[in-house]
Amino acid sequence: MAGHRQTQHRCKSRIRAGLLTVQRVLLSPRYRTWTWTLLLCLALLLFLLVCNIRTFIYVIRLQEWSIYRFACWPSTSQRVDVTSSPDLFISHGFHPTVGIGNLLFMYASLWGIARKNGLTPTISHIKLHDFMELELAPESFFDLNDCGNFVFGMETCCIYDASSEFITSVAPGRNVSLWGYFQSWKYFHPEYQFAIRDQFRFKPNVVTQANAIIDKAIAGSPTFELKTDYRSGNRSRSRTLVGIHIRRGDILIPERVTFGHTVPTKAYYSHALDYLRAKQVVDAVYIVCTNDAEWARANLQLPNMYLVEDQQPEVDLAVLSMTDHLVLSTGTFSFFIGYLSDAQTVIYYSRWPEPGSEFAAMTNLPDFWLPEWIALE
Repeated sequence: MAGHRQTQHRCKSRIRAGLLTVQRVLLSPRYRTWTWTLLLCLALLLFLLVCNIRTFIYVIRLQEWSIYRFACWPSTSQRVDVTSSPDLFISHGFHPTVGIGNLLFMYASLWGIARKNGLTPTISHIKLHDFMELELAPESFFDLNDCGNFVFGMETCCIYDASSEFITSVAPGRNVSLWGYFQSWKYFHPEYQFAIRDQFRFKPNVVTQANAIIDKAIAGSPTFELKTDYRSGNRSRSRTLVGIHIRRGDILIPERVTFGHTVPTKAYYSHALDYLRAKQVVDAVYIVCTNDAEWARANLQLPNMYLVEDQQPEVDLAVLSMTDHLVLSTGTFSFFIGYLSDAQTVIYYSRWPEPGSEFAAMTNLPDFWLPEWIALE
């Protein structure tokens, strides 16, 4: 045992002596210049490595939004050369897999950012064209990948980036490619609220389906009466309509729950309905749109309740936006239910996202929900 310790001690002594020798050589006047040169080269190599990794991650992220910076090229001959136009353009790389609520935010924010910067918005075909009266027709001349475009994105979810108002000051004379969710009303409201609401009118076939559902809901109540409709120009109802949105289903996927998504509780809906009763909202017809009808039946025992099942999302959106009072769920779809309505009261669930979660860290709730809406838990 003693011999083993002596051997270890001799090895440590030799290593220490070797390091001291290398230190004396490298710091000697003869090799000092070479030493500093080597250290600077290593530092530069590390810096470039980190930058390249960040650039690579950034470029991969952009590809999700149809902006391919690896394949960056000047405008091709198949497309109009926008550089010859007196206008400067701005477009968005709409994510191909997101839902209607996300698309509505992207379109509205594109419109608002374009107007604030004096740019001309243009888009290719998106799902909203199928059921809304958008002013921007589908076009294909704009190249999101053009090397000369200024790329502006929003990595986080629900936070307003005020620098979006000064894009033309940062990148004068350049077309702009947007990417990201831009989930804040501050990008387009209140300056452009009427233009946005006008473009987010539903096409006649969707309005017809929504009216049929509401008529059926009212017809199932003890008394009903029809008159001219304030949203569609056709008919409206003398009975007070309360729209209730219940979104569960996909939100309860474990990964989403871990990230910070939440669903409103039974207590929330109870508090919201108590709030409306205190405001003298009585003898109403309650129209419930949900992706979890079983939960709604088990947890909402309301007189004159009509459950809307198995409808397309745009029909649910149209139905709920035609009601007089709204009890929202969570997320972007619920936001636009409230935004597109003329409801006297809009109530939303305040415990979204989950406090302290990763989702909450990238969310500023005053940037997401309108200040005049009612937060309840």
